[in-house]
Formats: sequence, C-alpha cells, structure tokens
Amino acid sequence: MLYDFKNQLGGNFVYWSNSSGDLHHNGEYDISDIKELPEELQRAYKELWSDTYGVSCYLVEFNGKCGIAFEAIYDECYAEDSNIDYQKLIEIAKAKAREYQNRYSEYDIIFGENTTQWSDGSTESSIFIVMPCDIEKEKFEEVGNYFGTSCYSIDQ
Repeated sequence: MLYDFKNQLGGNFVYWSNSSGDLHHNGEYDISDIKELPEELQRAYKELWSDTYGVSCYLVEFNGKCGIAFEAIYDECYAEDSNIDYQKLIEIAKAKAREYQNRYSEYDIIFGENTTQWSDGSTESSIFIVMPCDIEKEKFEEVGNYFGTSCYSIDQ
C-alpha cells in the first residue's frame, strides 16, 4: 500500500536502528544487545540489514508490524545539485513512489513530503520501502539493488 505523509511520518513509524546499524528504540534509548530487539527484528538484523545498496537501511516498526526498510532522501541540496527546483524534485519523487508501489505492491511504500525538518530550516522528503522481517534474502537483495540504482535517477 502507498502511504503519503506531509510534515511528519504517520502510522506509528518507529525506528529500531539508524542507517549505520546502531540499535535504539526510536532515538529514545540505545539497545546494547540484539536480544533486546523484538525476535523478528533480530533475524532481519543478523541476516538482512546492510549498508551496501546506496540507500539507507533501517529496522523499523510501521502500523504495529516490524520490518526492514530502505529509504531514499530528497532534499534542497539534491535538487540544487540536479539543477531542478525542489518542488519539481518532490513531484518526481512522488511519481517514483507510485512506481515502486506498482512494482512492489506486496510491501508498504511510504512517501514523506518534508517529514524531516532541520534546525536550519531545511527539510527532507523520503521514500521508504518497508518489507516484512521474514522476506527472503534474495528478494531483499533484488529490492535493494533496484531501489538503490533507480531512486536517484532524475528524468525531467
């Protein structure tokens, strides 16, 4: 299903790791032992989590279900580097989110417009592909490779 959020992620989105693989619960407290993770996240962390796809990878919980997610980030700097207006970049990213929903309809696709706000006033928008923890490794790799190679190609 495709979810579209503005200004903040909804659906009870909880991070269980950062993109470097450090374990925590939504930034509230650190997790020092993998055994403190919900059981299904333990398997995903040991067997799937990776930083090799060119996109961020997280252990997450969304709408009460644990999963593993890839994220692509779109911000003003990326728009400037791509020589396009940030609003145009957002339109392109939304279209990509719809493409990923069509391709991976069995997973939750989240488009978050300006869902990260920084203290300097800048914002980021993101696409997440949230997959279940029991996804087969080969399918996880296929999604990661496709998403990682396609999410930042900007066709104007």
